[in-house]
Amino acid sequence: MLTRALRYPSCSIDVLEAFRLLVKRNKESFPETDLQDDGTPLEATPEKEEKDAKRRLFDLPRRLFRNLDKRPKWTDNDAPLPYLRHLFDTFKDDDDVGLRPDANANQGYALTKAVHIRFIPLVRFLLEHGASPEPKDCLAIIVAIRQKNLALVKMLIERQESPSGPSSSKKRRRLEDRVKPDVKMLKEAVRCKARDITEYLYHEKGVVPDMTTLQMMM
Repeated sequence: MLTRALRYPSCSIDVLEAFRLLVKRNKESFPETDLQDDGTPLEATPEKEEKDAKRRLFDLPRRLFRNLDKRPKWTDNDAPLPYLRHLFDTFKDDDDVGLRPDANANQGYALTKAVHIRFIPLVRFLLEHGASPEPKDCLAIIVAIRQKNLALVKMLIERQESPSGPSSSKKRRRLEDRVKPDVKMLKEAVRCKARDITEYLYHEKGVVPDMTTLQMMM
């Protein structure tokens, strides 16, 4: 229901808040309980928990990203970031409503579009809120490679924990990559003559080229 409502421009921040309160009241009046045929509650299982988690997700609407165009510089206050911040802050994991936005909705459309127009603050925001560059065979990374943007490629692949505390102001703990770089990425970097990205994937990430890519590198 919320996914459908968000498709319309009239779904403003005020409308979102009204919807959240409506859902909260409805849950308090009619709590959801999955029952077996005999009326007893279903036992919690990994499959049930996964199903429940998916049911609590709602899509980010394409309309927020569809008409975004390239510009020389983007800021943290450019649309749709203020709206997205409110959306994610309003529907948190620990919220009573139990709903949360799916940053990977529509096969990662939001992240790929943000990469395409080089909207770095939006890319960073989406990654911080669970977006993955993996959908559609890592299309977001392929787009960044075609732009010959090594910094953006690294941002999409690598996770970095923000430093915390005065003693760790210059230290960042290395975390597991969001995706495993593969030969398709390396081949695209070689084809685009993005030498710095080729070096990064080949030497730093250890991607092993296939025969076709190896011949292109020679």
